[in-house]
Amino acid sequence: MVAGGKQMNVRVTTMDAELEFAIQQTTTGKQLFDQVVKTIGLREVWFFGLQYTDSKGDLTWIKLYKKRLYHQRWGPVGLMPDPELGTT
Repeated sequence: MVAGGKQMNVRVTTMDAELEFAIQQTTTGKQLFDQVVKTIGLREVWFFGLQYTDSKGDLTWIKLYKKRLYHQRWGPVGLMPDPELGTT
């Protein structure tokens, strides 16, 4: 996944597409999420989040305001409904 010294490629899978983004060492979860929703034109941003498969094989939510994503080792990233938000 690492493409050079200061940049990493992240593949994001949605229900409709597979996207790839180059992120910097300082990219936050919110910045990646904003790139994804802008690219696909998602309006219901409050209902979705990003998940990845961690080194143990567990699905983990990306923390939007974590200062850096770059140091994490992760598998494919998916845009998923956030279960904490529920449906009303």
